[in-house]
Amino acid sequence: KIQGITIFKNKKCSTWYTRYRKDGKQYYISGKTQKEVADKLRDRLNIIKKEKLPYTTFESWYNQWLSLFKIGKVKDATLKVYRVLLAHIPDKLKEMNIKNISALFIQEVLNQTPGERTPQKLYEFLKDIFASAMKFDIIKSNPMDKISKPEHDRENGQALTQEHQQKFITQCQKEKYGDVFLVCLYLGLRRGELTAFESSDITESGLIINKSLNSSGDIDTTKNKYSNRIVPIFAPAQSILNKYKNQTGRVFNISGATVLKVFKDILSRAGLPDIYTVHSLRHTFITNCKNENIPEHIIQQWVGHQIGSKVTSTVYTHSQSDANNLFINKLNLSKFYSSSTQK
Repeated sequence: KIQGITIFKNKKCSTWYTRYRKDGKQYYISGKTQKEVADKLRDRLNIIKKEKLPYTTFESWYNQWLSLFKIGKVKDATLKVYRVLLAHIPDKLKEMNIKNISALFIQEVLNQTPGERTPQKLYEFLKDIFASAMKFDIIKSNPMDKISKPEHDRENGQALTQEHQQKFITQCQKEKYGDVFLVCLYLGLRRGELTAFESSDITESGLIINKSLNSSGDIDTTKNKYSNRIVPIFAPAQSILNKYKNQTGRVFNISGATVLKVFKDILSRAGLPDIYTVHSLRHTFITNCKNENIPEHIIQQWVGHQIGSKVTSTVYTHSQSDANNLFINKLNLSKFYSSSTQK
């Protein structure tokens, strides 16, 4: 014996051999030395051991991926999106050995997925799952490497024209929820940020943005780390927010669904086309800033976008106070803001 393995000398030649059984059949392994035979047998037994392990289905790996890398690390709203995307995956794929899932099969699933954005989201979802499986040797090759991301013609943000802005402002001044949309227009907030901030967030330094109202109606974190910021309260927004400074809790205690409905009603009563969305107000704010030649990195800071470069970020940080005051004053004196009087 060598290393616990019985090695036999071949009587007809100078080689050595041993035997093993698999699925009721006996197999032989031979080599020039006893050690070579022992090493070959050990390698073969390891392969057989792996073959006998129960295979991993896509769904079982998904559950493990969710538990290890997502739960507790991403927003609840994101986990909800994952559940929706999983529902678009056919049972046949969920029950398959993840090693046997081909790029062709995945492509068929993506092609049959309805909607404009859903195929893109499903692609990113599957890409993450298979990449993790590859990283931890669950699969030897990643089928997603052979698949291109589904295309989607994303419409550019539609800013309100100067004429439409004035009509919209005039109508909002007559509406019960008009202040909601005027603050959005004057400060460039996202819808979730707009409906989440509290009276205590209205400070001398500006409006503190550090939370968002999610689709479930719960207070959540902002979109990303760049979204946490202090937004300058420009002149027309200041007169509105002053009315709510002594209020407790959320300033605009209104649901996301109500915001969407009321916005469309205001457009209709103002005689404006139904091409605009609530996000158009944010886009209009950015457009107004650009029209006043506000530097890109200042706009990015105000609206919670990632600063374009490390150099820009550094320069902005060191001159933040002076630059902010300069460009806040410039925007306050702009044609749009100076003419935005409130009732």
